Amino acid sequence: MTRPGGLFAERGLKSWLLIFAFFVYASLCWIVYSVTVEPIYGVDPPGGIAADSGSYFIRAGLADPSSPDTVVSAGLVSFGGSALGPVVIALIGRGFFGVALINCLLFLLIVWMAGTIPGVRREYFAVLMALEPQLLPTLMTLNKEILALTGLVSFAAYVYERQEKKGGPWKRRWLLVAGLLFSALARWEQILIPVWYLAIQSRRSPVRGKPGWATLLLLLVCSAGWSVSVNLLHLNLGGFIVAVTGAGTVAKLYAVQARGGYFLVAFPKILMNLAGRWVTPGYFLSDYWNEDFGGNLQNQYIGILSSLSMLFFVGYAIVRGRFRLGRPLIHLTLIYFICTSINPFIQHRYIYPGFVLLALELSRNKEELERVKPLPRFPSLAPSYRALQRTSLAGAAKHSA
Repeated sequence: MTRPGGLFAERGLKSWLLIFAFFVYASLCWIVYSVTVEPIYGVDPPGGIAADSGSYFIRAGLADPSSPDTVVSAGLVSFGGSALGPVVIALIGRGFFGVALINCLLFLLIVWMAGTIPGVRREYFAVLMALEPQLLPTLMTLNKEILALTGLVSFAAYVYERQEKKGGPWKRRWLLVAGLLFSALARWEQILIPVWYLAIQSRRSPVRGKPGWATLLLLLVCSAGWSVSVNLLHLNLGGFIVAVTGAGTVAKLYAVQARGGYFLVAFPKILMNLAGRWVTPGYFLSDYWNEDFGGNLQNQYIGILSSLSMLFFVGYAIVRGRFRLGRPLIHLTLIYFICTSINPFIQHRYIYPGFVLLALELSRNKEELERVKPLPRFPSLAPSYRALQRTSLAGAAKHSA
């Protein structure tokens, strides 16, 4: 008698507890939705958990631009930006509840596709995603993040389908099309990430199978591309950054980036995007306690906790030896971090979708992980010293004899 598979597969107690925990989390998400997004029973809502939802509803023609509850932020978008994806979701959902329902269905699709990647345990993956607080507004509000997550997981599933030569060609094509489409709907720039990965993994690529060299090449391409774009378009983003943030670290890093030095400042900017407010601990000793804690739940709670979560899981992956560039998911994660951190502003939400790739890697069975070359180590001097010591002792014994 064959064992049942899929949803009714035999599972251990730990798996069922994880599934139960995620359903509890989903219930809490809808409770938060009913209090902050679309209040019921006449409750006076606290500050919202959304970021730019109001702007997208306005562009979809479903909100009044003169309403004090909506803020148009199109002026902060550089290089053209795109709101097509959120507008499409708004037009289909026709309201807050419809949008939240679509987001949850997309997340279920993400969890299903995650399970097609070798070794990924769906229940572990879902709980890891829930431990990143940014998932709550991603599920409950109109945003780009849910589209970015769907695009990245679709493309990751395609990479493994092609690598493992599983399924038919039509399945691979649909996964690739979905990855490219959802990425383009999230942000037009994000489609460059799967295109870049396909290019460096092509048979004619000189850096195929060399993730370290591929990363260096990406840094150089981003550095040159940004510098050329800024000079051709005559963008004075440096002056704008100084006006908004002051002549601090962000402005200094951007000054180097604008002169073609992004490869020098990429990793400090990635760390700043991951850490968010935690990169300046002094903020929590003074300014943080003067903020309106009921006025903006996104900035005062979710963003702060999300940064801590990102730092913890990236650090955990590094310490546990899971952050290896030889593994496709980690390589894609680093590509995403590099490409999104080129943005002149430091914004935690820009880098958040890359967490889905890290969650995929951390939820895989160790037995299914790709074998990669160990990290290079400094040569030990101890063996040479012991050999020299033995030679000296032997010489001294021979001389005394």
